[in-house]
Amino acid sequence: MGNVGEFYPENLHRIFVLNTGWLVNMMFAFGRTFMTKRMLDKYVVASYADLKKYIDDDQLLKVLGGDADMDFDYDREVELDEKRHAK
Repeated sequence: MGNVGEFYPENLHRIFVLNTGWLVNMMFAFGRTFMTKRMLDKYVVASYADLKKYIDDDQLLKVLGGDADMDFDYDREVELDEKRHAK
């Protein structure tokens, strides 16, 4: 049996795993054994403060320590999605 990365296309540039607990860290440590170096390089286990190394302040939400002020309205997004699919 080959590596998991051989069977699934890699469309992901990078994924941030933020402020995890010991259980997630333990599961990730186990999962690492099934990943290639290329796959591992895409995962960043970090704190919120570490995000600034990867994301510009103007793109990072204020609640995460950046300058971007964006509001997310779940109900509005559901409504827009329903309109898109109604066509």
